[in-house]
Amino acid sequence: MVVSDTSPILNLALVDRLGLLTAQFDSLIVPETVRKELLAGEAAVERLESFLEREFVTLTSSPR
Repeated sequence: MVVSDTSPILNLALVDRLGLLTAQFDSLIVPETVRKELLAGEAAVERLESFLEREFVTLTSSPR
């Protein structure tokens, strides 16, 4: 189980390498606050939205 903050996801999205997360981990937990931060920006928003909707990602109200 991996819990991520904004920077790693955003930086991978900016260089179109979000696939590295799915190649390395079985699942990813993203706190709701991180999702909001990611989608509030202007860069790679469509790519991020698509990624965050995958079954690989679990959104949570707070990290466990």
